Amino acid sequence: MAAKFPKTIFFIGALIATSSCAQTASTSHDEESRLLAHLADKVTADLVDLDASIDNCNAKASSRGTVDLEDIPVESDDANKEKLMVGISHLYFDNLFECERAARERLAFSLGTLKSLNPQPDQLPPDIEAINAGLLYPTKKQVEYAVHYQSLPESLRETLEDRVGEDPFELMSTLEKNGLIRN
Repeated sequence: MAAKFPKTIFFIGALIATSSCAQTASTSHDEESRLLAHLADKVTADLVDLDASIDNCNAKASSRGTVDLEDIPVESDDANKEKLMVGISHLYFDNLFECERAARERLAFSLGTLKSLNPQPDQLPPDIEAINAGLLYPTKKQVEYAVHYQSLPESLRETLEDRVGEDPFELMSTLEKNGLIRN
């Protein structure tokens, strides 16, 4: 059954859409340039905020340091070294990404808003075109870790999540401390 909307809400929505289209059609070149400049400034500010967020999250990881997993039997069926490396690596990337998520989302939104106006390449500052998906979203490798992580036994995932928690940490020193790589 289709949802029924009150006629006034439909009328207001149609009026806003018509008004928006009319405003877009009458936008002068100077006004469009000002809009693009405003949005480009917003992207730049959000990029600076993301850089600060990355620095802040890296500082949190440094201050936390290593995670000790000594009580997890490494050679059990549920927790061999390879599975532990996958789990720890996924949680490292995931915790850092979650720490930075809000700043990444703001940048993605402001960049998407700017690009939704379909500016010509010469209307954008060159640094904006250089913002790539790797800066905004998880990398392919991070997604691969997430997929491999989901295939780990649930008991191991729960143990790792309880032990590691949600805060950023240092990956290499954690792997070394737990005997998963040689230092």
